[in-house]
Parts: sequence; structure tokens; C-alpha cells
Amino acid sequence: MAAIMNYLCNVAELVGFESLIKGATYRVVYARKCMTPQGLRLFLKLRAHPHNIFVKLPNSCVEVLETSQIDKINRHKLFVNFSYWGRRPNGDPIFQIRNKDIPMPTYSQMLVVGLIGN
Repeated sequence: MAAIMNYLCNVAELVGFESLIKGATYRVVYARKCMTPQGLRLFLKLRAHPHNIFVKLPNSCVEVLETSQIDKINRHKLFVNFSYWGRRPNGDPIFQIRNKDIPMPTYSQMLVVGLIGN
């Protein structure tokens, strides 16, 4: 697994968040911080049936997970969910990462409180 992640860290382009279903919840099954030509990035392997998805988060998201949290995720001792909600007017992706025991809001709830647009 480490060799695959090293390869992805070195060659991957930003995965289009649009390939994710808005408001769907994905389990983070692997996480890693890697140095890329664009700087330090956080990579997530998300469980999405029928295939897993590798997501490279923007530079500003490197500190979303601490090293200790990443280690626990990778040892299957911390279960974390990921949801994508669309983009802000400036183009930045809107997403949430939460412990699996804390339910994700629904798309309707996010829309009502104004955290996402139509």
C-alpha cells in the first residue's frame, strides 16, 4: 500500500471532486501527507462502491488531520467519514471530515443553513 501511495503522491493531479456525489458519505480508509511539486498535500483513499477513490485535497487542507489521527485511520483504529458538498463561489471545495459516530448533515440541512448554494 505504501508504494502505491508514494506513486500517487508523485504523479497524481487533483482528483475532480465532481466525481463524488454531493452529500454522500464516504469512509476514509487510508490517509497520507505527501510532498508534491505543488507543496505538501493530504491524500485520502475513500471507500466508494464499486471502486475506492483517491482524493488529493487542496494545499489549504493539509492540517485537516493530525499525524496521530492519520496513523489511527491507517491502523483501522479511528473511523472517519468524508462528505463533499460542492464548491464555494471562489471555486474551493466544501467538504466535511467527521468521526463516524457523529452523523453527517443532509444536503437539505446544509442548504437551509446557507453553508452551500444551489
